[in-house]
Amino acid sequence: MKWFKALFSLLITVLALGLGIVIALYNSAEVSLDLWQWQLAPMSLGMLVLLVFALGCLIGLSINMVWVWRLQAARRRLSKELQNSVKRVEAVQ
Repeated sequence: MKWFKALFSLLITVLALGLGIVIALYNSAEVSLDLWQWQLAPMSLGMLVLLVFALGCLIGLSINMVWVWRLQAARRRLSKELQNSVKRVEAVQ
């Protein structure tokens, strides 16, 4: 089952990269992005879409990492509590 999951992840990654290349190649119109006082140099629309997508992925991964760290800390805490409870039950018996 692990090999299937790895193969599926590889397939999704290859498809995402292929889609990104297609988007970059077929959207070559030059666009400029203006935000308040910050202005981005003109670049192709495909590259801008890929840049925004990559930035969104990085933000999502960083938020997910914080969530996973909290879950791991809770798991460690609960595991210690379980071990202590098992020791107390064994001591009573």
